[in-house]
Amino acid sequence: MPDSSWTETGSSISLIPTTTPIDPGSSPANANYLTNAYKAALMQQYAGELAMKTSLDSLATTWGCSATAYNNAVAAINTTITGFSGAPANWATIWPDGTMSGPWLGVQTLLAANWATIATQRTALQGAISAAQASAAQAASVAAAATDATNKSNAAILASQPHQVAWAYASKPTLPSGSYPAGYYAITTDARTVQVNTSGTAWTDVLVATTGLFGQVVASQIVVNNQGPNLVPDPMGSDLGSWSSAVQITGITDLTVGSTAVANATGASATVLTTALIPIDQAKNYLVQMLAKKLVGSAGVNYLSVAWYGATGNFLASNTAQPTGAGSPAGWNNGSYSYFGLIGADAPTTWTKYTINFGPAGPAAIPSNARFVKIGAILNYSAVASYQAAISQVKLLECTDGSLIVNGTVTTANLVTGVAIADIARVGSLTARYIYFTDGFCLNTLEPKEAGANVTSAHVLTAMANETSTATATGVTNVAIPGLAFSLNASSTSDVYNFFGSMSGAQTAGTVGFDCYIKLYVDGVFNQSALITYPVLNGTVANSIVLSLTGLSAGAHTVQFYLSPANSTSTFQSYVGTTVLCQRIF
Repeated sequence: MPDSSWTETGSSISLIPTTTPIDPGSSPANANYLTNAYKAALMQQYAGELAMKTSLDSLATTWGCSATAYNNAVAAINTTITGFSGAPANWATIWPDGTMSGPWLGVQTLLAANWATIATQRTALQGAISAAQASAAQAASVAAAATDATNKSNAAILASQPHQVAWAYASKPTLPSGSYPAGYYAITTDARTVQVNTSGTAWTDVLVATTGLFGQVVASQIVVNNQGPNLVPDPMGSDLGSWSSAVQITGITDLTVGSTAVANATGASATVLTTALIPIDQAKNYLVQMLAKKLVGSAGVNYLSVAWYGATGNFLASNTAQPTGAGSPAGWNNGSYSYFGLIGADAPTTWTKYTINFGPAGPAAIPSNARFVKIGAILNYSAVASYQAAISQVKLLECTDGSLIVNGTVTTANLVTGVAIADIARVGSLTARYIYFTDGFCLNTLEPKEAGANVTSAHVLTAMANETSTATATGVTNVAIPGLAFSLNASSTSDVYNFFGSMSGAQTAGTVGFDCYIKLYVDGVFNQSALITYPVLNGTVANSIVLSLTGLSAGAHTVQFYLSPANSTSTFQSYVGTTVLCQRIF
């Protein structure tokens, strides 16, 4: 996030100082003198500017921005007062001294020009710092995306490797153990491959070397017919050892891939599931897919199934409450297992594909206590005589997000998807109902949440408010300025809101020389203020407003500007034409 230390504290600083203090007696205003009241205001304003300068110099150093022009502008005030006006070098600590200084020809005019230069250079420096913050935030986002892609690529490579277990064959870990569930493979230090048996109670040899040759190797002991990223060890049913309670169908000619399948014995009911436990990640999304077909018989009942297992390989019945069961996960038809596609229905007479997505972004959920699954089907549930159904091309695929796709490698004229996840997406035309960012910010049809705001680069939003009618404030009171308000929606306490504006108004009654404040209220509570000064009665003056706000809690907030005289006998007005710009950095 950008640096949020711009929040002004204490007495806010007027960007346009008094330009025509009043001479003693009844003579008209004279710009060649510095009255005692003017000197007091000047000392306060200069001290405030020095505090602002300290903050901006630090930020400029941090973000590599030059503060030379701004520092020179601030230094010019001291040069004007001590050099041109002949004031003592320590004027900023001894004024007011009870006397009027002067005459110094045009001293107030020169000071007004100095303050205008300071305001211009300060605004330019703040803009440069904002741009540097935004650029750094964007660079950090790109670097994080690159790191994430590298980590995921490395994890995918590691996941494809065998588990190397550092123990001697004679001292394998004791079972059962939550660290070594049923179906877990390992390679021992004496080059043997072992596996935890289906009950999770013993290690069994899978590959045994004798006289330089391997013993019998069958499909249930290695991955066969695995199609790319498929997590199912034997998707085609080419090895009955990989499936429970199944018979094998061979010589199939109407499959698009392969010629084998697994089925129930004709007329019998069978729960056909993978024998191996397949690990799943709670944070990832998956796709289950399989083909099903009725081979012979009249109407039968079938359920395509996902069976859930806990961290120790313990079975979790889908319709049983947690922690002993899976707790009826959402998006599934739940019984002993979680069902999809064919649910208590007859299989079609041609090979038909059935799919379901599950995971955090899918329509179906992963039970919070599930760590493994088995995939398959309950075939001929009611044991209809002479009935047989089969499944083949069984797949469990991890849905990979866009961070693993190399830029420019996906090209298509049309893309239709329910969910698209990518760190970077470059498109010529995008039609979407909603676009959500990972930090929770939402764009509805590419319109920002702040009404009337414009989207710019690097997480910066701007919005403008205009005074709609004259506000009049008399005495020590607070009067809301019509139209000068914003509706904000903070994503976190690190959001920064900078307000820049020009206040057009006048003092219409009372003694000249008393101050007036522009106050900022957040959700009806005073937050901070900016000092504005009117040097004459009934003379329209434009005062600059610069305020910064941060630390808002996440959610909706309302900002309103108020006119507030500092004296009980003074009346001040702000006029239509007053404009404030709100810049949000997040």
